[in-house]
Amino acid sequence: MKNIYLSPSDVIGSGLIKVDEVRKTVCPRNCFDTCGLLAYVKDGKLLKIEGDPDHPITKGHLCAKGTLYARRTNHKDRIKYPLMRVGKRGEGDFKRITWDEAFDYIVDKLKFCKKKYGGESIVEYIYSGNREFLAKTVADRCLNLIGASKLVGSFCLLSGLSGATYTNGSQYTQGIEIWSKKAEVIMIVGHNSSFTNVHSLPFIWEAMDRGAFLIVIDPYVTPIATKADLFLQPRPGTDTAMVLAMMKYIFDNGLEDREFISEHTYGVDELEKAVSEWTLEKASEVTGVEPHLIAKAAEIYATNHSHMECGWGHQRYTNGHQTQRAYSCLAAICGHIGKEGATCNYLDISAYKTPSVRDKWDRGVRESMGFLEIDNVNYPKGSPSKYLRRRLINISAFGKALREAKEPPIKAVISWRGGLLSQQPDVKKMIEGIKKLDLFVSLELFMT
Repeated sequence: MKNIYLSPSDVIGSGLIKVDEVRKTVCPRNCFDTCGLLAYVKDGKLLKIEGDPDHPITKGHLCAKGTLYARRTNHKDRIKYPLMRVGKRGEGDFKRITWDEAFDYIVDKLKFCKKKYGGESIVEYIYSGNREFLAKTVADRCLNLIGASKLVGSFCLLSGLSGATYTNGSQYTQGIEIWSKKAEVIMIVGHNSSFTNVHSLPFIWEAMDRGAFLIVIDPYVTPIATKADLFLQPRPGTDTAMVLAMMKYIFDNGLEDREFISEHTYGVDELEKAVSEWTLEKASEVTGVEPHLIAKAAEIYATNHSHMECGWGHQRYTNGHQTQRAYSCLAAICGHIGKEGATCNYLDISAYKTPSVRDKWDRGVRESMGFLEIDNVNYPKGSPSKYLRRRLINISAFGKALREAKEPPIKAVISWRGGLLSQQPDVKKMIEGIKKLDLFVSLELFMT
């Protein structure tokens, strides 16, 4: 490798620093994108991160989190060793212990809780701070063997995912490197690409240079909204009314794709009746979007080879799943599903098919049942016990479960990849629940 030096502006210190190697890797953070990284390393220590220009998708583009990865890794306040609480929980007093002492303590407590209360008294609190698959899979397998309770649900995306899945089917969608080449119209919904998918912007700009028409739907004037050919700004939480009016306009003007509807959908007659009351004027009163803009968006989207890229903003309201269902139905009646450059993306889960015990069991069922995921189908009576789910707890109601769960009560929590207190509603009651635990382990980079 040729000599590579970092300047003082790259690394805290003085003088040029010769690095030992530059490693190619990817970002494991929680936006799923796994952007390509170049890691500059000296004496086994990460000194600097840059985007990898050779990565075929991200092409060297990084967000602020990725760019500052090395500073976070080497920050003076990083927790580097196990810390054991001394005194009462919540007082913030800790002492340093060895790794062996930490592991022995955790194992002894887990054994105690399982023996006295049962495996379901143990819960792993996990979210998406780090999406690294190997660590997650190993942890899942460990807790599966213990028979621990499992948190399910999401603060972020499952309303929309349920709407998309039960309308369009399995969410195996197209990457931007595919759809951006063929889309004549790009509709971005509730998705601030400028901040949350920085690497997507070059693909979008290239598509627009080629002549693609950009529609952005968002209550906020985001940076990408300022670049749109058509920007619709509905009041927060009112997207559904606007989309119902768009579908009525499409039906009234014969812009729907009848061939696609006939071959690939059912229930469209009922849908047409359901949207019949949603005139452009009625939707405008609800959303604040001018009637002619709703009509223009509907016509442009319906009459061109159009791609819809949905974020998560529009589904973070009461009945958010119905909002995504409306967008999914809009794509379906126009025939913009499953075509190269003309489909509806909500959440592409194709990357999550990692080998696991559950995968092996589910595969045959899911192939035969399509997108339906029903417990008595996936886990029929008589299934081997190692495949069966243990107690499931809605992550949004975890605080309630901490205080009220019975048979068994929750006695041990291992928290990592998420902010147990910063993410959960009703923090005061969460703290009350944590104080009752026999074991609370937190894996954190900093003292939160």
